[in-house]
Amino acid sequence: MKGLFKLAAAMACATLLGAVPGPTCALNMTPEKVAAILAKAEAGDAVAQCAAGEMYEHGAGVQQNWAEAAKWYGMSAEKGQAEAQINLGLMHVKGQGVQQNPEAACRLFRKAADQGDAKAQFLLGTMYTLGKGVQTDYAQARELFRKASAQGNAQAQFALGGLYEGGFGVQKDMKAAKDWYGQSCSKGLLQGCGKLRKLESAGF
Repeated sequence: MKGLFKLAAAMACATLLGAVPGPTCALNMTPEKVAAILAKAEAGDAVAQCAAGEMYEHGAGVQQNWAEAAKWYGMSAEKGQAEAQINLGLMHVKGQGVQQNPEAACRLFRKAADQGDAKAQFLLGTMYTLGKGVQTDYAQARELFRKASAQGNAQAQFALGGLYEGGFGVQKDMKAAKDWYGQSCSKGLLQGCGKLRKLESAGF
């Protein structure tokens, strides 16, 4: 069962890591817009630096270049931009543009999570669940998932369902598991819908 929950958590994380939306600036990107963003980024604007990182990560208006993306994310992250901290953390998880380093990813996720970012709270909670970059700690994971869930993060709600279904860091509670899976399903998370149907068919 422990292995099954870790697999479910990994699937939830993989969903997020593998389907991170492209930058909003990717729409109708023109050479003029690229030049304007880069000019602001070079002048030290943290939001523009994050946008430049997104452009280079996704190849939006520029040649895709993960190392260049990591450079701009790093500049923005140092200024406290949560989105840049998350994006650079994800690059450390995947080893894109930087050396794969789960410990560094956790540090970046924590900085963004401390600012109240729900995605970062989910990601850091997942790292605690899987023991990647930190010691496995289901209590810490549960706290982070709860914070993210309170902001409507469907992946965190799904992860809480897994904690309650498996009894990891909490007393096993199938009703609570069903409730959390249901909340994630209501937001369109297919894994949550699948787990909800499975529990319902089992009589819970």
